[in-house]
Parts: sequence; structure tokens; C-alpha cells
Amino acid sequence: MAKPAAKSRAAAKKSPIVEVVVEDGDHVEPPPPEVLEPEPDMSPEEAEEARKDYLLTRFWISARGFWGNNGDRLAWILSTGLLVFIVAKLIFQYDINV
Repeated sequence: MAKPAAKSRAAAKKSPIVEVVVEDGDHVEPPPPEVLEPEPDMSPEEAEEARKDYLLTRFWISARGFWGNNGDRLAWILSTGLLVFIVAKLIFQYDINV
């Protein structure tokens, strides 16, 4: 009976990081441990900056699958269309105000 308790303690101590595999089979590296918990001597501003840097890095890792070589061509078409629509809307609004 001691073995199930030992397993539950080991499971509780296991890292919260889950291994991530991209759809095309590429392995995504987990974040380094120092990113998960900021160092105690960091100021709140430095910890927030480190968190933002980490989130931006994770975004680009995910975006690479969307807009990268293995991504769908439709992603480029829709992204370009959205950019053209935004620019056209800005020009139209500017003309209204002028």
C-alpha cells in the first residue's frame, strides 16, 4: 500500500510543463525553468519584462507553424487581405475627416 502513496507524491512533484509536439511532428522545447518563476531578486518590472519576452517568443514559435513553410497558403492570403482591408479603412476614415 505504500507504493500508491509514493506514486502520488512523485506525480505531485512532477513539473507542470507538458511536452508539446507540433502537428508536423516537430518537438517544441519547453521554456527554461528560470522563465516560469522569476528570480527572487528581480524587481516586478523586470519580472514582467521577462514574462513578456517569453510570451512573444512562444507566439513566434506558434506563428511559425501558421505562416511557415508547412502552413497553409490560405493563411497568407487571409493575412494579406486583412492588412489591405485595415489600410483601406484607415485611408477612408482619413478622407472623411479631411
